[in-house]
Amino acid sequence: MPVDFSGFRPIIDGSIDGHATHFLIDTGSDATVLLRSAADKFDLPVSRQRSIQSIGTNGVSDVYDIHVKEFRIGDHDADFNSLLVLWHAPRRLPFDALVGADYLLAQDLEIDPDAQYLRFHKPASAFHRFTSCADRHRAYWDEHATAVEMSTVGGDDPRPVVTVEINGREMRAMIDTGATSSMITPAAAVRAGVRRELRDSSEDGEFEAIGTERPTAWRASFDSFVLGDETVRNARLYVMEIWGPSHGVNVHAASRYSRIDMLLGTDFLKAHRVLFAVSQNRFYFSHVGGQVLGSIPQRAAPSRVATGTRNRNKGS
Repeated sequence: MPVDFSGFRPIIDGSIDGHATHFLIDTGSDATVLLRSAADKFDLPVSRQRSIQSIGTNGVSDVYDIHVKEFRIGDHDADFNSLLVLWHAPRRLPFDALVGADYLLAQDLEIDPDAQYLRFHKPASAFHRFTSCADRHRAYWDEHATAVEMSTVGGDDPRPVVTVEINGREMRAMIDTGATSSMITPAAAVRAGVRRELRDSSEDGEFEAIGTERPTAWRASFDSFVLGDETVRNARLYVMEIWGPSHGVNVHAASRYSRIDMLLGTDFLKAHRVLFAVSQNRFYFSHVGGQVLGSIPQRAAPSRVATGTRNRNKGS
């Protein structure tokens, strides 16, 4: 399935009730949702009989129900007839829907930024899951591709999480294909020894995202970022409250999100060919060229499966 990586986000063609449009490939969204722009543009019927709230980087957004006759992702009928629509989103986004982890990670997902393509791979059969085939190396394009353990945010939230190491401290990172830049929470930055007074003030800024707030972010250098056997020196990360002012909205959600220390965005993903091997609970990746988090990565001797980081120092 072709995907456009020419910008800062992976965009795919799609259609809503026969109207051609574009969707964002977003593993950072737990569900596939429409934006208000789609409802306005295509005059879609929105039901306001109930209103719930969705938590995003910029806080919370009201969410309503919407019914569609057809929702196609690429050439595939995604079989969504009832969807949620996010009401508070920037109006200038180049897409009208987020294709979330509920659809993307229902099976193994490969993203190839060089070929500008994504592929879905059917999980192994029940028989193969209990044989040696279940443990085989799935990165068919590179026998030396790194594989690390992959989990989820938790509960019924399928968003992918890996363990990374920043300045020698273990962190839980959610892989977010919809995030243009990788970012770390202020509390996690402090654990890694980086405080706000060390920031590069010339790179302070705001992010456009789902929600009603516009939280500020600051950028800093971290001595090392490690995922598997790949190390980035002088990694550049934005520091911000990833979930904005949303922690008071839902106690359960706040507890779940507090266990996420950073978002790993497209400044990592665009330099790697990756496979989300949901059937194995593994994340495969191989560097295809270019900078990662502002620097060229270094690689240790290749290993088959890493547990996430090479040195497992616990953050306090």
